[in-house]
Amino acid sequence: MLEIGSWVRRDGAYRSKWHLIESTIAGDAVTHCGRRLRNETAGSLEVSKVEPLTRAIGQPQLCKRCS
Repeated sequence: MLEIGSWVRRDGAYRSKWHLIESTIAGDAVTHCGRRLRNETAGSLEVSKVEPLTRAIGQPQLCKRCS
């Protein structure tokens, strides 16, 4: 479920960064940095209610403008 204040990234995308959700429009996530991540199919976005840990090697990083 897309909620304001949650973190989101594209599911399955290699090196996809985490973005902070600022609002939702028609089921799509609008992030703090201005991106609109479309949720075309169920499960196309990975959502985390807390800020993701990104210290491990190979883990996706946080967007600089969103963090």
